[in-house]
Amino acid sequence: MSMSRTTVDMLRAYLMTASIVAVCINGGIVIAVLIFHMSDTIFEGSLFRLIAVCSLAVSIMAVRHRAMRAFRRALECQNVFDAGFGRPVLVDSSCPSLALVILYLRLARKEFVIRR
Repeated sequence: MSMSRTTVDMLRAYLMTASIVAVCINGGIVIAVLIFHMSDTIFEGSLFRLIAVCSLAVSIMAVRHRAMRAFRRALECQNVFDAGFGRPVLVDSSCPSLALVILYLRLARKEFVIRR
């Protein structure tokens, strides 16, 4: 049994978003250790791991929400045309927030076509 292309795109988009957020969290940890001279043991406990997982989840939801707002704004500005269920969304290549719109479409498992 194989997964559909939209499912693979969705999983890939979530993994990419989570990876970028994790890199930002790691960067914050490095800065905290270097600037504030924090002990490494703070970052080894279960409380820190819980905080890291929660901040990862919240950040992913925030990115998805921001992408959804960009998609809705593109709909209002007529840079995106949603033809309905079962039909691909038509995205204009001149859309100012093209990357966020495409991210939203991938996270929402919607097929899309970019119009040149």
